[in-house]
Amino acid sequence: MISNATFTIQSHQSQQGITVLRRGRDSSHPRMLMSVLVALVLCASVSAAPVQTTYLWHLHQPIYWPDQRSYGTDHYEVAWDSIQQQDGGRQHPTENLRSIFGLDDRIAAYQFRPRDSIQTVLGLPNAGAQVNYSGALIENVNSLSGNLTGYYSGWQNSFIQAHGWTTSGGKPRMDIVNFTHHHALAPLHTTRTVEMEIRLHQYIVQQRFGISPSKGFFPTEMGFSERLIPILKSLGIDWTVVSGNHLSRVCADFPLVLGSGGENCEPPNQADVLNPAQTNYFRASIDRGCSPCNAVPFAYMPHRAQYVNPYTGQVDSIIVVPSAMEYSWWDGYRNLGANELAPIAALNNPSRPILLLMAHDGDNAYGGGYSYYMESVQNFCNGAAALGYNPTTVEQYLSQFPVPNDDIVHVEDGAWVNADSDFGSPTFINWNYPLLNASGQPDPVNGWHEKPREYAIYIATENRIRTAEAVLGQPVRINEVLNPSASATNVERAWHYYLGSLDSGQVYYGTPGDVEVRATLACNQAVQRADAVLTGQFNDTVGPTIWTPQRWPYNPGSVNFGVATGYQQKVLGPDFTVWTFVYDVSGLASVTLKWRVDNDGQNPLSTTENETYAGGPGVGPWQSLPMNGRLFPANNIYNKPGIDYYVLPQYIAYHYSATITGQTNKLIDYYVEAVDTRGNVERSPIMHVWVGDQTGGGSGSGNRVTLNPTAPTAGQPVGVAYNPVGGPLQGATNVLMHWGINNWSSVQPDVTMTWNSGSQRWETTVTLPAAATQLDIVFHNGAGTWDNNSGQDWHFPVQAGAPPLWTIDGVAESESLVRAQTPGGLKLWIARDGNILYVATQGAGSGRDHFIFITRSLSATRSAPWGKAGTCVAWDALLANEADNNWCGWFDKNEAQTLGAFTQVASGGPGGVLEGTVDLAQLYLNTGGMIGTADVPDTIYVAAGEYGTNNGGTLVATTQVPASSNGDGNLDATEFYTFGPAAGIEDWTLY
Repeated sequence: MISNATFTIQSHQSQQGITVLRRGRDSSHPRMLMSVLVALVLCASVSAAPVQTTYLWHLHQPIYWPDQRSYGTDHYEVAWDSIQQQDGGRQHPTENLRSIFGLDDRIAAYQFRPRDSIQTVLGLPNAGAQVNYSGALIENVNSLSGNLTGYYSGWQNSFIQAHGWTTSGGKPRMDIVNFTHHHALAPLHTTRTVEMEIRLHQYIVQQRFGISPSKGFFPTEMGFSERLIPILKSLGIDWTVVSGNHLSRVCADFPLVLGSGGENCEPPNQADVLNPAQTNYFRASIDRGCSPCNAVPFAYMPHRAQYVNPYTGQVDSIIVVPSAMEYSWWDGYRNLGANELAPIAALNNPSRPILLLMAHDGDNAYGGGYSYYMESVQNFCNGAAALGYNPTTVEQYLSQFPVPNDDIVHVEDGAWVNADSDFGSPTFINWNYPLLNASGQPDPVNGWHEKPREYAIYIATENRIRTAEAVLGQPVRINEVLNPSASATNVERAWHYYLGSLDSGQVYYGTPGDVEVRATLACNQAVQRADAVLTGQFNDTVGPTIWTPQRWPYNPGSVNFGVATGYQQKVLGPDFTVWTFVYDVSGLASVTLKWRVDNDGQNPLSTTENETYAGGPGVGPWQSLPMNGRLFPANNIYNKPGIDYYVLPQYIAYHYSATITGQTNKLIDYYVEAVDTRGNVERSPIMHVWVGDQTGGGSGSGNRVTLNPTAPTAGQPVGVAYNPVGGPLQGATNVLMHWGINNWSSVQPDVTMTWNSGSQRWETTVTLPAAATQLDIVFHNGAGTWDNNSGQDWHFPVQAGAPPLWTIDGVAESESLVRAQTPGGLKLWIARDGNILYVATQGAGSGRDHFIFITRSLSATRSAPWGKAGTCVAWDALLANEADNNWCGWFDKNEAQTLGAFTQVASGGPGGVLEGTVDLAQLYLNTGGMIGTADVPDTIYVAAGEYGTNNGGTLVATTQVPASSNGDGNLDATEFYTFGPAAGIEDWTLY
């Protein structure tokens, strides 16, 4: 697949973006085009100390059914167990495991292909890769060897062989790095859980591969938090992979752009902005709905991060190895050329060169296939060497270029940008959605959501197991946790089932099939065994278990963005609610939110006062807020479709919340303290948040009109707040915003504003057209009274957005985007980048009108558009092209032209295409309530039809696409193309 991509090197000091390369559309030789263009910048980079390159290949399949197997020892089901049950007619798990494990590419990737790939580059002195082979996959493959066709005894020997090959410095060519055994998302689990997961993985790697544990760690989903550092260090781990984005986002001069042209998640909180300004940034659009932006070379080279023990003040540090998000994505989905490194290579640091780490799945998409392993890797490494770069491994790099002890940076919480609807969110939002009320609005006090519910189950289960462990008073044997024997204790068996429940994919995917009950099944098995220890009168010395404290909003008093705000930029109030889950076997006596204000609003990496409970002169005293608790609902309280909790958890944690009010322009530290009925005390880690004051900016009369963000971006939403005091609309009961762009060269439909009684302003949000360079505004009451700023109007500069992925000019995009076609009839181009949907079909010819229909549901029908004959599935948006004058445009579900502000359209007539884009977050925007939210569907249904141009014109059944199923002249539900992730839901290794 050839990615449509835009590369930009940006000097933040000059505020000018220098486009190094933009790949041309429909070039017959895209690689040749790239080679010519990058030659202009290569000459500056080759003479420097060489850029280093390396890989990390992530291999994983989960424990699909972590319930007790029906035979043999006390153990959850591994792959062959579940396949046998499916062969016998059992419906669980709902995925077809024979199909998943039986793919040829996976059979190869799990047994020999990574070794074969490294063998192709042995001619280079340091070339190699890091392989992340999960413990769950090792268990599954071991069960399949000799049972499922293609899996053989000794499957691990190729990995052992490749591990034995060494670089010029004696480092393994294949480093099998540490991992959480069952694919647990470490930052959202307790310290003890993470410790057990990594110990389990280290044990099985030693047992199966006969090698000592690696010094490296790859976190599940690349999800990292500095809270993990002490655990990793205690287990002999010296370095960890992190997403380069989470170093760059918290640099002082990070050029923040929100939306698919930049960060498609929450903006960084100011409390995290601790890294120094870096001047040069590399932004690249990827086929994932975001455009990662990284500081060069800062975010492409290892550093150290640290964590301060809040009790003792002890500082632990670890080397963080950034993964390049954009190059990782490209390498996993298409053939990547070494010459594509030119934009960052030109800024290489000769003394500590760039280490370009490409980390992605090794058993999915292009990155899991023969062409990748046996052709692309060899071609890239040889091409890199020819350009003066050095293919290497992480261990080899660190031995040649040691990271100074004082090179301390901050890594923001978050995962890789690859995850749908998460995009690197610092709250891990696709595994940890905000609590919502019945209307879908955030409600951290009384809300509910199925994703956090899973952690409420985990927290209760973990506490019961740790308490049973203390009561039993025996060391936990890791071999008995992995494979409980007849002599295993109930505590070891409890750990076995609980850890088997932790695959993050169960939370990521949420509710397809029977996913939503798997953690419950395993945790119920775990607590059954733990409770066998917790009988009679026992001495409970274990404190409560507290989940990592959450907050809403993430950026109080400042800009919030992402899926939780419907991808609208929203300045929310400064009051924020801290909430968490807490559980204790003996019950809870109190749960308290502790918070304090930093004296100067700064928390530099060189000080530790903000990081300890004891504090110091730089911070104020702790203040206490009692937290309100409730047993978190275990059932589907909103009756959400698709959820079937046919098994409920035996135990679930309590939900606690408290709200901090009345603080603005302050840095606040906070933590949760819980005390059980036996007097045992537990504290959460200390968290930090900057609270803003809701101020905006702009031009005009004083601060009567403010924008959020203050520097709006073309193609992105902007919030507008209007203060009527002192103007002709003071006291008005109705205010409309009349607006346009580019000195009124294009006027948009008036927008009715909403009165905010808290801020005493009229507010609204609009999406700026992609061509906007200036926003023009005046206001009126709908009855003839206007406020035009004393004749000056209000004008605000608009910065350019990221170049579009598709050029809307009536010329066909790549044929690779043709999803359906009818022989001799129409073609249907479809693509999606985050919430931007692209559609196209051939332009209308003489005597014809062409339509493209878009809908989220196929259940309703209506009359065909424009008075045409027949019926059609009710559409949500309609793109039309009239042949007689080549007119084209978008229509909403009521056949009104209201979608212009967030759509593009063009028609090339009979020799070209009718094409357009629509922002789904705007199309499906719910404007009710304080926060505009979007209910963007995962699946969209699309069809294109050709009608006679006159009124009553009939549908041409022989040309419609998808092809007609009955030729009846109606556009039926069976005649729409399904565009969405349904096929990927069964493929668990996509996460």
